[in-house]
Amino acid sequence: MNSKNNPTFAHLSVIIHLFGTVRFVFEMSEAERTKFCGVLFDKPLTPQVEDEQTQQPRSAMFTLWNLVADLIETQDQIQNQQQQVTDFYGKTSTTFPRLACLIQLYINAMAILERVKDFVMFAEGDNQDLIINEDFVRNVDMIIKKDYYKYDKTYLPCTEVNQEIVDPMIFVQKEAIVAAWSWYEHHLNIATKLFTIDHHFPRKSMIAPPSISPKQTTLKQLIMYLDFNIFPLSAISVKHPVTEKTGIIKNRPALGERALQELMNDHLLKFNYFLTDTRGRNVKSYMKAPIPPGDDPTRDQFIKNLLKHGIDVNEYCSIYESSAIPPNNNLSILTLEIFEHSACFVNEYSKYQVQLNIVIRKHIENCVVRKVEQGNFIIQNANAFTRQFHHIESLVLGAQPNQVNGKRQSLNIINQANKLTVQSRHTTAPIVNVFHDTVEKSQETQRDSPIKTSCDRRDTDITGKLFLNLLILYIYLSFFIKTSMAEGDDLLGDIHNSSIIIREESVEGRGEYPDISTQKSITEITNKYEKVTEQTVKKVMQSIINGKSVIYTKTDLTMICNKRHIRLEAVKRLVEANLLRYEDNFWVEPTRARKQTEKDSKRILRLGWLKNCPASNSNVSKFDFIQSLQKHVNLSYDDFLKSFYPHQKENIFTNNNWTLSDELIEIFQSNIFYKEHVRYNIQRFRPGDVMTNELGVENQLQTSLTPISHLNNFQETTTNDNPQEMLQS
Repeated sequence: MNSKNNPTFAHLSVIIHLFGTVRFVFEMSEAERTKFCGVLFDKPLTPQVEDEQTQQPRSAMFTLWNLVADLIETQDQIQNQQQQVTDFYGKTSTTFPRLACLIQLYINAMAILERVKDFVMFAEGDNQDLIINEDFVRNVDMIIKKDYYKYDKTYLPCTEVNQEIVDPMIFVQKEAIVAAWSWYEHHLNIATKLFTIDHHFPRKSMIAPPSISPKQTTLKQLIMYLDFNIFPLSAISVKHPVTEKTGIIKNRPALGERALQELMNDHLLKFNYFLTDTRGRNVKSYMKAPIPPGDDPTRDQFIKNLLKHGIDVNEYCSIYESSAIPPNNNLSILTLEIFEHSACFVNEYSKYQVQLNIVIRKHIENCVVRKVEQGNFIIQNANAFTRQFHHIESLVLGAQPNQVNGKRQSLNIINQANKLTVQSRHTTAPIVNVFHDTVEKSQETQRDSPIKTSCDRRDTDITGKLFLNLLILYIYLSFFIKTSMAEGDDLLGDIHNSSIIIREESVEGRGEYPDISTQKSITEITNKYEKVTEQTVKKVMQSIINGKSVIYTKTDLTMICNKRHIRLEAVKRLVEANLLRYEDNFWVEPTRARKQTEKDSKRILRLGWLKNCPASNSNVSKFDFIQSLQKHVNLSYDDFLKSFYPHQKENIFTNNNWTLSDELIEIFQSNIFYKEHVRYNIQRFRPGDVMTNELGVENQLQTSLTPISHLNNFQETTTNDNPQEMLQS
């Protein structure tokens, strides 16, 4: 390899030196900045109701705080700790944040080296008589000031917010915190071992049996030794479902999340909706890896992964063979699919015979498995099983439900009801058939399950059908209320009436198949909801076209309609109808840099949506545009013009602190309609044009014989309602 292309330690030192005097700040969420720095954001924070099974993404400050707090709390529980070791841990809160800052600085420096490696020759670093070339220093300095210096005053304490001069900030990311913690924890363990004095250590060496000095149980061991093979997230993050003891990771969320992720990376755990609760709702759960049989080729790797994390193989196997699921949970539809198609779970069939009744019966009829003594099962046809444990997809820790639904494949679809609820705006008549099939399958499961009841079997079937039908209606009702409160009363009435019909048929015995009436009721409600949604989309389309501004940002459109799927559908239709024009260069976001040279200046372009107009001044173009207005938004041309000049003195407004781009101004100037009907505050939306005009006036004042006349003309132009005339003067 050519040594001229290899940087030296001297180059790394130069990059670190060029960062200069900076302020390191740990990345925080808006809520944390409001709490610690007293910052009030323009947009009020929306409180989110988090249940105990949802993990939110954690910031760098949150991770740092919890890692230090967990370490100190763990050491406080150790009795008779020697003073010198206690002092080591006592300095963690001071030493570790500094180390994290240095790690972040190193990560930034290495990233910059990677960026400049293609156009910088590093030969000068090999000879101590040579100096670092100026091109390298200049390029690195430019990159640091452009991409790494931040000036976000929301991270400053209240006492420093009003300072005019603020040192540039370097953000410390979560990845730097995690990397620094791995390094710090490793060296802290070494220091603890070296400086722990054994006052009773004998002069002669002796080998002590393992039972004398047991090692402290790690988080990974506690998780894998838990007495459940499939357990909900709350079992370790809140409390044990049986003993009600505090969850393993409740007081150590950062370390717990890290341990869980490492176990998942080695396929010892899977995270998905494997269980349901007593109300039939899907629950985020963890599934421990089953024990591969002796002839399985994956067994050796499985044992290596256990030993890698300090988990005793024999103890794990013993606990797994005697464990099942918590008493208040059942297997989800996803888990039933996994058990049906994975050979590694055949040994577990005996633990869940009631819930796996249909799967077991199907496999026995097809000679896939065979039942032997003591209720166990053995495999007869291994080719019938097509999935391995490592094929099971896991949810991403900290992902929101809407993010997970987009990534989940067909194997991980929990049930048809959840999928249809998320995508309900695409609901059509065939969806009712899916629900009907789901009901039939559920009824078949109930008939095949050997559940003992004290009531008559006919009453049980009627009650079960009634419960399932009402459950389906409840799912629809929940989504309707969230989507449209205005029409919620009418829908509620329809659902209430349909439930009465079902109940009357069940009680009087007139309806042998109540599912038919339920299907009809759901179809009617679905059609009504689609009608309501269509009306809402059209109202939003009218609001956009009737809005007082000619051009919008994404924030402006959100202010018009905060329901994302309604807003996107309305904008999509307007763009397709050529009533709205979308480009990614209509707006310019001001830079946050304090000082910006002309050489380094670069516009930050942002997307926007512009109200369209007739393509030309011809009658044909105008007629086509009027037809499109009436067809898609039921709006006359006169009503459309009400948002333009002269009906409005100004017709460009936005909630963002952005300015109009040169590309948009060129569109305004090249179109007769926009020239005549668009007005805006030039000082607000085109401050650069004001400065240009002022310089032009000053130059004219120096050479003109009638300076007052020119000055008056300029003043009249700036106060004119038409900024386009001023741009032409």
